[in-house]
Amino acid sequence: MFLQLFLADLVVVIGARVDFFLQGCFVAIVGMIYCNKSALHQWLQKVADGFSKQHVNSAGLNLECIVAIQSAAPVLLAVCGKEPCRRLLTALGMYSESTFLEVWNSTFNVLRDSVQHMDVIVKLLLFLSSPSTGAGTGGGGRNEFMDDEMSSWMPSPEALAAADRTWSLQHWGTCSAVALGAQSFERLGRFDDAAATARLGLAPEQCLRKHNAIVECHRVLGRVALVQGESAEVARAHFRCALFAAQASCLPFLVHLVQLDLAGSFGKDKGSADLEPTQRV
Repeated sequence: MFLQLFLADLVVVIGARVDFFLQGCFVAIVGMIYCNKSALHQWLQKVADGFSKQHVNSAGLNLECIVAIQSAAPVLLAVCGKEPCRRLLTALGMYSESTFLEVWNSTFNVLRDSVQHMDVIVKLLLFLSSPSTGAGTGGGGRNEFMDDEMSSWMPSPEALAAADRTWSLQHWGTCSAVALGAQSFERLGRFDDAAATARLGLAPEQCLRKHNAIVECHRVLGRVALVQGESAEVARAHFRCALFAAQASCLPFLVHLVQLDLAGSFGKDKGSADLEPTQRV
């Protein structure tokens, strides 16, 4: 996955001046391999001042902004939580608590013209990083301010899967329409759609390449199975698939995420029983 990130960046930036630190091309490595939250917060502190709304203009979106959205924002959301991801999107001029639904009307047309389906990715990131006002599953919580309108806007599971099959989303960054879409459906309480989106993402014909997205789809299926009252073994089977995918990725943070799911769903001792001692991080 990281080789794909590097080659995609290399192809784009040949002949162009690009600030690799600002775009956060190394954030996935720092977060997924080294699990270094402190380094990610330091990077965010520095780049928040480097980005401004001036990066978004009628001529298109600055390259650093695009890569930060595609590569850094999903990692910040997974590793550091909602607030740091929201802070990055705010620095890019794409977030306002009071005008969430209005921001996308003006800004996302620029994104759509810059990278195919990037407008969808950003709105999903905006929603998942938004403050919650009530309880919810998957650590998401509810935000009544935007949930109803977000639910009516959400693309179908089939549309999200089709978006992920485009070249840019298959090969660029850490973002995935099916993974973010499944999490968004889960947060909205639309569990059937969440499961359908995750299954479409894992279908062989989907050719999902990104390890973090594969693991997330399995995790969503496990959490949804528990919420919908399926047997513990069904949920555990999904989490085991997530664990195998995480281990195959050689990305320790993904293994850690599945450990948290197992411990939170079945208790620390029972969750740890699914892991060999050498597999724990």
